[in-house]
Amino acid sequence: MRHSFFKNIESAHAQGTGHFNSPGELLVGRNLLTTDEEKTQFALWAVSKAPLIFTANMTSMSFASEGILKNEMLIEVNQNQVGRQAECTVGCDYSYAGTVQSFQSTIQAASEAYVVVVAVNWDDANPQTGYTYNLVDNNIAFTKYDSCTTTDLWTGVSTTHNGAPQLWGDIQPHQHVAKKINCSPF
Repeated sequence: MRHSFFKNIESAHAQGTGHFNSPGELLVGRNLLTTDEEKTQFALWAVSKAPLIFTANMTSMSFASEGILKNEMLIEVNQNQVGRQAECTVGCDYSYAGTVQSFQSTIQAASEAYVVVVAVNWDDANPQTGYTYNLVDNNIAFTKYDSCTTTDLWTGVSTTHNGAPQLWGDIQPHQHVAKKINCSPF
């Protein structure tokens, strides 16, 4: 999964409306990944604007896997025609050794523009404790005083805050956080 995703990210610049890169089929529901790994793959494929093709047997798929495939917020991110494929913003050396990498994509919807961030802990054993994402450094907020709203793309829970660096907590091995962020300077 990691290798396919990294190969796909290398050609992010070539993606655009009507032509999308593909890191391959989804493994969700095939009993090859843990539930956390399935969620991570689905979030990464969604922000990659990849075709969401899966080959699992729907009649024997777990409810957890089915729920992952039905995440409407991530499907909306994936299907947005104006959005760009995610590009790496943090930890972009593409090493496989215990690092959190963050990928972000700008999305334009009918009623709003927002940024989607997926931060992944690729480490096989060690959690990333106290993960913080800097909204100003990553061009989401102009200043730490901006007015922002962040929505978790798995739970749907939204919080309002300023543009200061955001503490997203611990990210366990092979887990991720997926956030939708909208900031304005007033």
